[in-house]
Amino acid sequence: MKLRKRTLKKELMRTLLGTAIVIFFLVGGVLSFFMLKQSLKYRIDDLNFYLNSIKGQIDGYMGFLEDSVLSLRRSEEIERFLKEGTTDKDNISRVLDKSVNLFSSSNLVGDIYPFVKDLYIVSNNKKMVGTHFYYTSYLNEKDKQYRIKNILEEYISENRRFSYYTTGDDLELYFTIYDEELEKEGYGIAVLSKTAINYIVNILEEKYTSFAYMFKDETDKILMGRSIPLISSLDIKGNNGDVEYENHTYIYNMSKNSFGLSSCMVVPYRRLFIMAVEDFGTIIFIFISLIIGIILVILYISDKLVSPLSTIVLKMKQVGKGDFRTKLDTYEILELDEISVSFNEMTDKISHLIKEVYEAGLLIKEARIKYLQAQINPHFMFNVLSMIAIRLKLNKDEELYKMVQAFAGLMRGKLFRKDEIEIRINEEIEIAEFYLYLSKERFKNKVSYEINWEDEKLKTLFIPKLCIEPVVENAMIHGIEPKDDRGYINVKIEQQNNEVLLITVADNGVGFDKDKVISGEKEGSPKVGLMNINRLINNLYGSEYGIEVESKIGKGTKVIIKLPYLEESCHNFKNSEIF
Repeated sequence: MKLRKRTLKKELMRTLLGTAIVIFFLVGGVLSFFMLKQSLKYRIDDLNFYLNSIKGQIDGYMGFLEDSVLSLRRSEEIERFLKEGTTDKDNISRVLDKSVNLFSSSNLVGDIYPFVKDLYIVSNNKKMVGTHFYYTSYLNEKDKQYRIKNILEEYISENRRFSYYTTGDDLELYFTIYDEELEKEGYGIAVLSKTAINYIVNILEEKYTSFAYMFKDETDKILMGRSIPLISSLDIKGNNGDVEYENHTYIYNMSKNSFGLSSCMVVPYRRLFIMAVEDFGTIIFIFISLIIGIILVILYISDKLVSPLSTIVLKMKQVGKGDFRTKLDTYEILELDEISVSFNEMTDKISHLIKEVYEAGLLIKEARIKYLQAQINPHFMFNVLSMIAIRLKLNKDEELYKMVQAFAGLMRGKLFRKDEIEIRINEEIEIAEFYLYLSKERFKNKVSYEINWEDEKLKTLFIPKLCIEPVVENAMIHGIEPKDDRGYINVKIEQQNNEVLLITVADNGVGFDKDKVISGEKEGSPKVGLMNINRLINNLYGSEYGIEVESKIGKGTKVIIKLPYLEESCHNFKNSEIF
């Protein structure tokens, strides 16, 4: 007859159930009351902290807008524009960008979204200029200014201090600009981002899922928010506190800034109570677990589990030393028997996995050998080219010898040294000169070129690999080849105050219309290759460096590459092993 095994749960419950009940009701009841009360107080304090934090952030960003408006009054150019409506909008735009820095950290919410997206100023004769955080097309900007001017007329006719309008993701603020004597100078329009405001407020949503908020203007017109009917129904008095509504208590915080924008945030008290209970439940769970754990350690482990657990620990140590053939015996207690079965299955699986890993290691070694063999092919090609060049040299065919040597050098510069991002400029010029030499031999008397160094010491500076040769190749293909008469390419290397390196590639080719090339953006056009090089330089050194292009149809093209003055490489690295 098969022996019926007893469960570990029944063995523990028989000994500890009575003791656990007494301890829980005597100690747990008293502690639960005080813990729940303390947790609720902590939740209320935590909520007030977040409400005040959000209020402070909103006030801070509106303060940035206020400081920006005040800075406009200190600019003579802007004051003249507001009074006279000067036509030099480009200059006013630059002054406005300088006076109001929308990219300032004081305007960025979470280092992602701008609080103020756009700021416009309008003169008394309705001339408008603006500064923007995001780029917008000419047509969109024109439509936007037309709409803003219409709303501005309505704002002026109402003779109000501030006026807000909502359009999509934008919250537009209309206000009047005054001079030092508080005389009306002009008008301002600040486009606020609803996304940025929601980003600030959403910290409450992460912690209090049932919160509500609302923003409104001086006339109590609701501009944006969540659960607005609830907030509108509450009888809110004062800046903060709690209010009763339909037998429920709500905690609120209300504020108003200098531009007449009011905010109100509300969280139901029952939500805080639920969170406190959740905290309390976790504490009780830990408390009960500790009691049970202590009882298990003192009573059960010391009496019944020491022997089988010691055996399990010993077997596990043997597995840790690499002996996966060890097995556990069966036990009368069901849970220990299940551990035994699981342990034995685990050792079998580990043995199987080790075998699979070993076989996979053999496959990896085989792949590594194939990879190393694949590296022989390019070297074989260059060895053959070198052999052909030597034969041509011995046969005194200097022209073909130089062409083969130049071709080998060009291919070596383009295909090898893959682990280098930056190389010395004389090495890059050598690659470009290989290409120019081959092109000259190809077209005979149709092409000539010249390379000019301002100073020999420039040859040791570092530049991005393959940032000159593609420009030279671009000039040859798109500028010189389509030209009917003789073509000329000049490469000039010079410096500016040991800080900037300028590389100019000029040709007298057919040139191109920059506007048509930019609008087309077709593959193979001059713009594609130049854009890629410009993007590489921007990524390596920043937007202050890059490529400038000048071109006239029938006159030729000039490409100016602006790079930092680097005496040492700062981006090169060594490739790690493939496997």
